Amino acid sequence: MYKIIDDKSSGKTSRLMLIAKENNATFVCDNPYGMELKARAYGIIGIDFISYSDYINLSHEEKSNHKYEID
Repeated sequence: MYKIIDDKSSGKTSRLMLIAKENNATFVCDNPYGMELKARAYGIIGIDFISYSDYINLSHEEKSNHKYEID
């Protein structure tokens, strides 16, 4: 697990997106559509985004067979 702790507007989310891309992980966040737009603005493509509620509703098997980065 990675914990990125830093000041406001310091690039924490973009760093987490890069980690998700490097690890072929799904990015879990409050607003998947908005976060995907933000990723594209950063020039980061190829990440899957899901909401917190979708993540919570995944089975234990789905969670253990795939990597997730939680914003």
